[in-house]
Amino acid sequence: VKNRLKVYGLSAEDVKVGDAENIPYPNNSFDLVYSWGVIHHTPNTIKALEEIIRVTKIGGEIKIMIYNRHSLYSFYRYLYHGLFKGRPFRTISSILYHHLESLGTKAYTLAEVKKILARYPVEVKSLTANVTNYDLLWNRNTFLRTAAQVLAGIYGLHRCGWFLTFELKKISEIKNKLGE
Repeated sequence: VKNRLKVYGLSAEDVKVGDAENIPYPNNSFDLVYSWGVIHHTPNTIKALEEIIRVTKIGGEIKIMIYNRHSLYSFYRYLYHGLFKGRPFRTISSILYHHLESLGTKAYTLAEVKKILARYPVEVKSLTANVTNYDLLWNRNTFLRTAAQVLAGIYGLHRCGWFLTFELKKISEIKNKLGE
């Protein structure tokens, strides 16, 4: 981070290495907290989300990306690691947990995220899962790319994307932590 700040001619008052489930900053420290593809790798994603909310100032913004279990990309992973390997009853959650990036990777649905966020003092400014190149099979042959585009059109370009993104505004303090 220090090197990246230097490259862009920026500076930071304080840079710390820490645990996403126990962020080493006091309550209400930041105007903006940004997490792209991080907290779904933590053992307790909800605890990491609570920490993000805790360290954000009231009125501050939170921008997060986690993986979408109801994405086309998740479906392709199910086909490869489930159906085509003779394990049609294997869940997408299990497949992503064991066969994606790091052991324990999780993915959530739009409905799950809405339900989780409803428990916290945040205003949801946006919540979407736009299709990505992963969903559209950008590195595959023309037939598969076309099939992916048709599926994306059927299931909704803003619902079946691999990257589930949400932007929040913190409106008050967390009263009690609910846990995962």
